[in-house]
Amino acid sequence: MLADPHISCLPGGCRSPDGDGPPIGVLVLNYNGRALLEECLPSVLAAGVFQLYKARHELLGTQQDTLALGIATLVSGIVGYASIAFLLRYLQFHTTYVFVVYRLIVGGLILYWLSSGVLTSLASAGV
Repeated sequence: MLADPHISCLPGGCRSPDGDGPPIGVLVLNYNGRALLEECLPSVLAAGVFQLYKARHELLGTQQDTLALGIATLVSGIVGYASIAFLLRYLQFHTTYVFVVYRLIVGGLILYWLSSGVLTSLASAGV
């Protein structure tokens, strides 16, 4: 494993080993997460702009498509910011037990639906 906090800037590197903690770079060197975010943000933003550039003919084909993309981007940004603010405020005063129970219930339902044939897995669908 690379002992560089900048590994978190690479695709997949921004995840923690267990999925619930800080990124690997922060864990390895006890690196300041805010500084890491500020250093990684340009590369993540550049990757998004590059993807937008590659798909520009499909996404921005007509004026209506451009307007729809702009509205969708604005709404998703507002909802994402509000969701994060709510969850951070919630977690200041509550535990994560609600989320644990929710994940167990939903996981159990998915397993039940897969076993009963209500849902089919992507592997059995040939995807």
